[in-house]
Amino acid sequence: MIALEEIIGALETTSDEHSCYYDRLEDRIVEGPSDVDSFDDGDSAPDWQKEQAELDRLIQEDEEAAWEQGQAKQRRFIPLPDRFEIDEWHMMERFAAGQDDQSQADQLLGAIHGRGAFRYFKDTIHRLGLAEKWYAFRQERYGEVAREFCLEHGIAFRE
Repeated sequence: MIALEEIIGALETTSDEHSCYYDRLEDRIVEGPSDVDSFDDGDSAPDWQKEQAELDRLIQEDEEAAWEQGQAKQRRFIPLPDRFEIDEWHMMERFAAGQDDQSQADQLLGAIHGRGAFRYFKDTIHRLGLAEKWYAFRQERYGEVAREFCLEHGIAFRE
């Protein structure tokens, strides 16, 4: 049974360059796949690099088998939600709209539009003294995403 915090931690690191998977066989979160061609899998490579190259190979094989067999095959490696599924921009919008102080809500809603929205939002929550409240809200939303992921894929978890 995997800890929900482990899944949340992996979700928080998700980016265009970094993805994580839940490994059904070992009941753990793994990183990958990386650029396998960049790894030196010879004897001189460090153990961690050899292990990651092997893990990447297993993930690729699992993805190819799932693609060929459709969803009939239960995958070993399940990709965690990506940044588009997590949609932190809408998290910011929900947080902003939920503020009791209309002036603060307006400032936050204004911060999330235009270029540099994430940085401007962060600066604004700090300026307004709402950072702690935002991070608690954000953590709860990530928890919701993690729970939904587990329920959707039949993954047993502990809070």
